[in-house]
Amino acid sequence: MSQKSEIKVYLPLKLIGQLESKKRNGMRSKFIEKAINEKLKNTQGSYMDDFPTLPLLCHLRDRLEEDYGGPNITSSLLQLIIDEVLD
Repeated sequence: MSQKSEIKVYLPLKLIGQLESKKRNGMRSKFIEKAINEKLKNTQGSYMDDFPTLPLLCHLRDRLEEDYGGPNITSSLLQLIIDEVLD
C-alpha cells in the first residue's frame, strides 16, 4: 500500500458540491487521486520551463520516495529546499 499524506487545497464552491456526491459513495479520495494523476500524465512530454519551480520540486521529491520505497536522504534534502522556497 502506498504512503498517503494529508494536504489542504482551496477549491471553488461548485467543485466542492460535485465532490460531495463522491463522499457519500466513499470514492472522493480515489476520485481526486485519479484526477491528479491524469493531470500529471497529461504534462508528460512538456518542457520543464512550462512549470513553476515548486511543483517540479514536489513532483521530483515524490518520485524519489516512490522509487526508493519512502523518504530517503535525497528526498529529505529536496524537502528542505521546498521549505526554503515556501518561506
